[in-house]
Amino acid sequence: MTPRDATAPTGDCRGLVGWTNYRSFGRINPFSGQKAPGALLRRCAARKARMPRGGGSMKGEGKNRPAIAVRQAWFAVALLILLVGAPAYGRAPIRVGVYDNPPLVEVKAGSRPAGFSIDVLDAIAARERWSLDYVRCDWADCLRKLELTEIDLLVSIAYTETRDHIYDFANETLLTNWARLYAQPGLAIETVLDLDGRRLGVLAGDVYIMEFKQLLTQFKVKATLVEFPSYKGVFEAIQERQVDVGVVSRLFGLVNERAYKVEPCPIVFSPVEIRFAVPKGQNRDLLVAIDSRLAQMRADRQSIYYESLDDWLGMRKSLMTPTRLLWAIGALAVVALLVLLINVILRRQVGRRTAELEEGQQALEAEISERARIETELEEKEETYRALFEASSDAIFLETLDGRILDCNSTACAMYGCTREQMLALSVLDLVPEEVARTIPDLVRRQEQTGAAFVEAMGRRRDGSQFPTEVSTKLVAIRGQTRVVVYVRDMTDHKAVERALRKSEEKFAKVFHSSPDMVLIARMSDGLILDANRSSSRVLGYDRTELIGRSTLKLGTWEKPADREALVRRLQTEEEVIGFETAVIRQGGERAIVLISARVIDIDGLPCLLTVTCDITHERKVEEEKREMEIQLRQQQKLEAIGTLASGVAHEINNPINIVMNYAELIMQKAPAESPIRNNAREIISESHRIATIVRNLLAFARQERESAGANDYVDILQATLSLLQKVLSKDQIALKVNVPADLPLINCRRQQVQQVLMNLFTNARDALNQRYPSYDPGKQIVITVQALADESPPMVRTIVEDYGAGISKDIIDRIFDPFFTTKPRDRGTGLGLSVSHGIVKEHNGRLWVESEAGVYARFIMDLPVAVGAERPVHHGGDV
Repeated sequence: MTPRDATAPTGDCRGLVGWTNYRSFGRINPFSGQKAPGALLRRCAARKARMPRGGGSMKGEGKNRPAIAVRQAWFAVALLILLVGAPAYGRAPIRVGVYDNPPLVEVKAGSRPAGFSIDVLDAIAARERWSLDYVRCDWADCLRKLELTEIDLLVSIAYTETRDHIYDFANETLLTNWARLYAQPGLAIETVLDLDGRRLGVLAGDVYIMEFKQLLTQFKVKATLVEFPSYKGVFEAIQERQVDVGVVSRLFGLVNERAYKVEPCPIVFSPVEIRFAVPKGQNRDLLVAIDSRLAQMRADRQSIYYESLDDWLGMRKSLMTPTRLLWAIGALAVVALLVLLINVILRRQVGRRTAELEEGQQALEAEISERARIETELEEKEETYRALFEASSDAIFLETLDGRILDCNSTACAMYGCTREQMLALSVLDLVPEEVARTIPDLVRRQEQTGAAFVEAMGRRRDGSQFPTEVSTKLVAIRGQTRVVVYVRDMTDHKAVERALRKSEEKFAKVFHSSPDMVLIARMSDGLILDANRSSSRVLGYDRTELIGRSTLKLGTWEKPADREALVRRLQTEEEVIGFETAVIRQGGERAIVLISARVIDIDGLPCLLTVTCDITHERKVEEEKREMEIQLRQQQKLEAIGTLASGVAHEINNPINIVMNYAELIMQKAPAESPIRNNAREIISESHRIATIVRNLLAFARQERESAGANDYVDILQATLSLLQKVLSKDQIALKVNVPADLPLINCRRQQVQQVLMNLFTNARDALNQRYPSYDPGKQIVITVQALADESPPMVRTIVEDYGAGISKDIIDRIFDPFFTTKPRDRGTGLGLSVSHGIVKEHNGRLWVESEAGVYARFIMDLPVAVGAERPVHHGGDV
């Protein structure tokens, strides 16, 4: 026998050896640490109660009792040895959410959870070697814990399509349940219309609430719903007259209705499947094991599934107390020894004939006991089935193959306006119009071929009025004869609601999908998308089927997730938010600017966001381009003003300079060769030439008329730009090192624009050096290197402007050429210098990029195309 045999619940009461002293251990196996399943204890107690007393004995017991006693003693010793030495098996404890909902789950203070679903789960856990940690919570709290993965498994939860988006469900159904109404004693609640103006108690977060609200709305019934944390709270509120009527599950009502002053109402609705559930995307192995084990249990009529179901639905049997059980075992052992001695004596005296008579008597007693048990079970099951038969909201008929009605429920009588006696005198042909009656032979043939049939047809009441119905049939065998079970549902209200709903959905779908803006319905808690219109594909780049069921946060559509949090916070205090501007990321990484209008809506009890999103990327881009053009226009106007000023200043300076130069030349001619006056005159002439060059370069830089591209001497452009900055660089104690080759080719460019680019690059290098070195430093220098790239296609002239100043950090280097981006104070920079420079170089079919390390250096590299076929000028290259 393996350790598993010692702990797993089985159909044999001998599996309870480890749980013998369950009063001392609280029903805990002292060897394995597991709790004994309640159904197994009750089953073994029942078998003990059925054992013959006094002179009676079980079959074969008289002659085999000594051998059985010896075997059982050795079996118990071996079992104890195996259990003590058994290793611990299993996985980490599984957190199971339980809430008080008998008979499915019964939670009492100071005791272990019990109930039908607990018995089934305990049996599965024992076979899978799981360790279960039960977490007690209210129903709404259990749902929240499951969604937040604070528990691993939730028992007894109704399956719905909405919940399937939130949790993962087992495929196997534990059982089917539905809702039933209970009222204060004496209240005449026969139909939904009787609920008008009443106070109705419901379970908070219950699956039946939404369908119950729809039922009240369909019948235009106004009632007040009061929520309670458990079904017990609903029954207690009815008993204490806090509410008039309560909505509970039919299983809870069936087991607990006698314990409270409540009366059942003939109103049932909303059948649902009860299953096990785990957090979305997690613990799939638990569901696989549960599906497998539960399917096996349901296939075996002798399994703990059916025994526990019978037990919890009103057929509990008292358990023998542990002390009495020990005394009984001892007494049985004594009796066994006595019977052994007597049996030896009788065997010698009576012989084989006596044994045959004893066996016949035992067989007869067993047969009588078994028949009595079967009759009791049949009576109980018949009562149960009759209650289900009468409680159905659908009309149910039992008919012969030729359509004669043998039985029907009260719903059928009310639906067709007949008494039960009148109904039993009719046939199916009397309950349908003539045109439907003509189709019945075909329906019967289809039914005989497949064993079942389904059809939508008109029904006819006793007064002749007709109404739409939904009919399903199934062939069954009763006492060897083939009968037909017919289910009829009145579809009058359903058809009306269906037509109205269809029209409403069509109108909504047209509006929803024809909107040019993106419309999303997403869960407020985590952004899970429940629905999206067609425009969402255009705005976000995803197909709407890719969006539904996924979270906007996990998709990464929010450039700044904090913006979504800000939107949700505003909606918690405002009814709606209009014109919330933010940025989203499309599929593929493209950025878009959007305006969002949002409000909170309720879907199946869950707060959700309804958002309408307008893509304004193009509008913002146009605005930026317009703003950039305005700034460039202002810059151009400034340069034009400088050009006008420079032109006037040049005329005013050039005339005096010419006079000074002429007089200096006269002084040189008349002064002696070695005279200091001659040297001073030469210096005056040199400086006058320099002033004239500066004025000429200033005029060329400020000139704004658009030049045509042509072959230009790049060295001249470079020298003209440096002459304008030489004084400024000298004042800032910045050294300038220029490396230019002697055979540099001409470049194809607009001279003034290239000079503007160089001016921007040199100015940025100067600012970076001043930022790092406020005073003189040997490293405070700008290195300019020019080289020809003859192997490029087309050939290029490369200029490298390098400084060892503050450098550029990695987080902003990708934005360094963006319009209006600047790290300088607003009064010192506009953020357009490098952006304009990049545009000029690109317009010349060149390249401009940057390499940098923060705090070490910055290196700007510019390539400009060579003027092909132009004659090269001759320069003296080297360091300047």
